[in-house]
Amino acid sequence: LTYPLHSEMRVTVRPPTAEAAETGTDDVTVCGTVFATDDRSGMVVLQCPVSGDGPEKGRGGGKNGAAVVSRERSIHMFHHSHVIKCAVVREASADGVAAAAPVERLPTKQLEVREERAIRLAMKSLAHINLEASSHAQALFDRLVKACNDVSWAKDQTTIIVLDQVRIVPPYSPGDCSLLGGENALSSNRKSVALAQESLERVKRIVATFQEK
Repeated sequence: LTYPLHSEMRVTVRPPTAEAAETGTDDVTVCGTVFATDDRSGMVVLQCPVSGDGPEKGRGGGKNGAAVVSRERSIHMFHHSHVIKCAVVREASADGVAAAAPVERLPTKQLEVREERAIRLAMKSLAHINLEASSHAQALFDRLVKACNDVSWAKDQTTIIVLDQVRIVPPYSPGDCSLLGGENALSSNRKSVALAQESLERVKRIVATFQEK
């Protein structure tokens, strides 16, 4: 089988693994432009319009079977040994110039921002892990992070600090929750005391619910 570069082809590919075949995965038919081939590895790459003839199962394509023009495209890679049948839908132009639309420029700035955010979130998650804590304590900590966000481990690596107002000490029951510094530390401001008490009661409810599971 040959795959002329820049020509449009309709290719039917069988499931790439024995497991997929055993589960009854159907053969996939793809219609697109031959973007690249590699004789050494035997790989073929098709560029397909997302809204046109992407992976299909017995669907018709655009006019005369050609792929429907679309700005969005998907890339399909397969090994030539997995091809059941193929046919040229439209030949490449005589001068050999690709009839396929060019690959869109990647939004590198957006990708960098997403990468940086993913790294920050990963580092934040790692910072929450306490290697000295028991599995029960770590699970409770993770639950509190989801509910309150502002949660940290104290220097002793066993006490959990929530919202900089509430401490939870082992064995981490509702009765082990208390205000940081006690109520006397907030007595000069009644509003602060009320907010702290509200936070304490909320944390106690979360701990109680966690214990019930």
